[in-house]
Amino acid sequence: PEVFRRHMQYLRERCHPIGLEELIEAGQERAVPSRAVAVTLDDGYVDDLRNAAPILADYGIPATCFVTTAGLALSHLPSVGGLTVYGVFCPVNRTP
Repeated sequence: PEVFRRHMQYLRERCHPIGLEELIEAGQERAVPSRAVAVTLDDGYVDDLRNAAPILADYGIPATCFVTTAGLALSHLPSVGGLTVYGVFCPVNRTP
């Protein structure tokens, strides 16, 4: 977590962190802010929530978390529209 914290501190101090959707829209409009960067987390491991989410919240950095969806299709899991952890909203999109 401390290495990730230093990385996020660097991004906050030297870049312009924005959400992935915002970056895509800005790119489509050819209006990407100077030094724009989007943070993504792959695989949706629990450490994203335990370690990364609080650090991202501390620095006010939006992030997109890509979750491996195979486990979400299990019938015993409740259907959820999103998770809010440490003030970071992570939408959950279930695809068939």
